[in-house]
Amino acid sequence: MKRFAAFVDSETDENIWETVEAAYVYAFPLVLMDATETSATNTEEVVTKKAPVNQFIHSVALADAQFRTVVTPNVDTIYSQVWYDLSEEPMVYELPKTDRFCKVQVLDGWTNTAAVLDKAGAYAITLSTWEGKLPEGVTRIDVPTSMAWSITRIVLSGEEDLPNVYAIQGKMKLMPLSDYISGDTYEPPRGSYSEENDYIPVDKVLSMDPITFFNKANELMVKNSPTAADKEMLEKVGMGVCMQNGSQDVKDVSSYVSPYTNDESAIAHFIEENILKENVDVIL
Repeated sequence: MKRFAAFVDSETDENIWETVEAAYVYAFPLVLMDATETSATNTEEVVTKKAPVNQFIHSVALADAQFRTVVTPNVDTIYSQVWYDLSEEPMVYELPKTDRFCKVQVLDGWTNTAAVLDKAGAYAITLSTWEGKLPEGVTRIDVPTSMAWSITRIVLSGEEDLPNVYAIQGKMKLMPLSDYISGDTYEPPRGSYSEENDYIPVDKVLSMDPITFFNKANELMVKNSPTAADKEMLEKVGMGVCMQNGSQDVKDVSSYVSPYTNDESAIAHFIEENILKENVDVIL
């Protein structure tokens, strides 16, 4: 990662830029997750390597050297991914019984692992602040952020084993909780496509100027709150956005840190007005 560069004239300036770098590193996973989701869901319907939000992206071949969506995929594993928007209601994931290693890693918007599912059954991937009731037999999986990502890894013994993996993928089911309860046939909605969202996610994030980056981070933090464990970091870097899903500790920090609480441009304003100065060259 390229570093912020500045004309440092004093120990105070040096400390300020260390804080900016800390804020950048801290927010990077969240911004990268959003960029990856935007790229992976940039399609009107399910196609190879892409699908709209809340729908399966089933890999049909082993990853090769051209794979660039994420780093170092396994070469003996077929992946089935889902990008979730949990802001409206839980999504129910039905995992079938299998004869092999098959595990579902559920990640929150900060790339923290919320759960690993390794048994057949119905799981409700649920925003942790949701207060509804689940049907009997459905296991609740809490995720602290509206944005979530699941990666199902299915091991295989070679390309001749692919038909068996496809059969497992075909038995996986995903639907909103309301449709699961009603028992109606679920028809996933169409997504949308924009040419500007065809990019390599990490390149997209690294190309952002500081204000764009911190604006995006602040916008995302509204619905993808840090946890209480991040309180010390939030105090240090001055991220003063009000987090809808945050713990009270986090909300207290956001109220304390910045006069821009509830402003989606809080971080950018903080950086611009308190750190960036004329004739200072800032490079990401």
